[in-house]
Amino acid sequence: MASDGQTSYCFRWVPDYNVTWSGPVSGSVVLMADGDFIISSLPPGIYTIEVTDATGCTTTCQFIIASAIPWDLDYR
Repeated sequence: MASDGQTSYCFRWVPDYNVTWSGPVSGSVVLMADGDFIISSLPPGIYTIEVTDATGCTTTCQFIIASAIPWDLDYR
């Protein structure tokens, strides 16, 4: 299976942000400023992402990276 899915988020809270994701691939990062954040090279599956800002505000969401469906073309 290809690992070419990605998701992106834009943060506008109080930096620093602790970002953690779990699913078929897990990871975490600390972001020092507002802005866009992209998680790439994700294989298909169900993921959960949690973001906590410097004041302790936390949000969690779930997203799905779907499998690509191969095309089957029949020319006659």
